[in-house]
Amino acid sequence: MYLRVIADISGIQIDTSNTKSTEVYSIELISGTARIIPKKSEGQNPQFSVEYDEKITPPINIKLLLNAFCDGKRPDTGKKATLLEHLKMRGGEDCGLEHFPDELSIYLKRIETNATQRVKSFVSVLRWRFNLDSKAKPISSLNAYCSHSLKGPWIYISDLENRIMYGEDKRVSIENVISPDFLEFFASSESEPIGHELYREARDILSVSKRGALVLGVASVEVRLKELIGEAFPSVNWLITEVQSPPLVKIFKHYIPELFEEYKDSIIKFRETKHMRQITKAIELRNNISHRGADADTGWVVVDFIDSAEQFVWFCDFLAGYLWAEDNFDQITKKCFINSPTERL
Repeated sequence: MYLRVIADISGIQIDTSNTKSTEVYSIELISGTARIIPKKSEGQNPQFSVEYDEKITPPINIKLLLNAFCDGKRPDTGKKATLLEHLKMRGGEDCGLEHFPDELSIYLKRIETNATQRVKSFVSVLRWRFNLDSKAKPISSLNAYCSHSLKGPWIYISDLENRIMYGEDKRVSIENVISPDFLEFFASSESEPIGHELYREARDILSVSKRGALVLGVASVEVRLKELIGEAFPSVNWLITEVQSPPLVKIFKHYIPELFEEYKDSIIKFRETKHMRQITKAIELRNNISHRGADADTGWVVVDFIDSAEQFVWFCDFLAGYLWAEDNFDQITKKCFINSPTERL
């Protein structure tokens, strides 16, 4: 079986004036084969794509599941498959890896992460070696596929990193922008919470520097928690911002449930979720980076943490009284607020 990663590169100039623009250049790497495919953009700026193929040998317990995946078999719509028998040929809407058996999704994420990192490294070294000026994120799209053979057909693998790098097209209607409710809210809010700003910055640089994203992400949850306490209890704002406070996990465990007694049960439930486990681990990694110069985990730890940081800052918004924040909760966070008030500001 084979894995294929296709990356479109923009902003790096490659001169193909002496060759045919449709020519494909193959490079044999230790781990697989890469093909450089020059192309022209609408603005006539030279661009290229990289196709990277790697032969994969899954362990025995994964092979049958991966065979079914490459055959195009899927779980029933909206359902989570836990066994091979749950995968079947069907039409209709596709589904993400989270709906497949955990051992398969973990394996695919791991090999995909390794392969995409090789492509990123190639582009990075190319830019470094020839001193090529480019934007911070020269990879404009990055997708992974798998197949039984190099002849295909190629089955798309859901790639969380693409969602993080480029995001979905979120839009807001003009009716909402000019509504009295929003204008009143805008008039009462000086700016977006700093915790949210830091979170956005962390997500923006995730594809460029996982270490930087980790440090900013941890700062976002720490700052948002302090902002929450200061907003809810202005009399302690100076103390919480100027005096060194206990670690975030201790504040959240011992202090927050008592401060926001109305949501005490929800806070305790959130404390037991994977989001808090991801945040706790991220804080440990951040401390290693800050005090010992250790590098960030290059796997999915930082990626998953950034998602958890997002849920944490929205959770704090809800506690602060912005009940519309629940629109941004994932299923894990929503379950923490069963029987909570739903009236909005």
